[in-house]
Amino acid sequence: MTSSIKKVSKDFKVLEYSEKALFSLSSKGNKIKVFDSDILEDIMNSRFNKKYRELLYLVMCLNEDEDATDSDCELALIKIDSFRDDLINRYYKYLGKERLSRYLQMLILLEEKLNSRRKGKGR
Repeated sequence: MTSSIKKVSKDFKVLEYSEKALFSLSSKGNKIKVFDSDILEDIMNSRFNKKYRELLYLVMCLNEDEDATDSDCELALIKIDSFRDDLINRYYKYLGKERLSRYLQMLILLEEKLNSRRKGKGR
């Protein structure tokens, strides 16, 4: 939050006031700025949950598919790594350490599930 204040006799007069947005996003050509931390938390949760559900569905499908190959698992692992990189590089400053840690643990569980499938299939 920044402001410029000028003293006029005994009173103070605010000349300029601006608040820095926490997060900006685009929607259908319109730019939306988020100032409220609670709303930002909801947006980040929604984004994570949507992407996590997609990855979870992919892992479940691979586990149920007997014809899935190791290269299919590798592609899923690459998608998980890409999402982890987004979390660490783009969203870490909006999430906080505790939430980021929890999200990363959830991704590790998906990786472990894929890796156990690959090891079990090779035996």
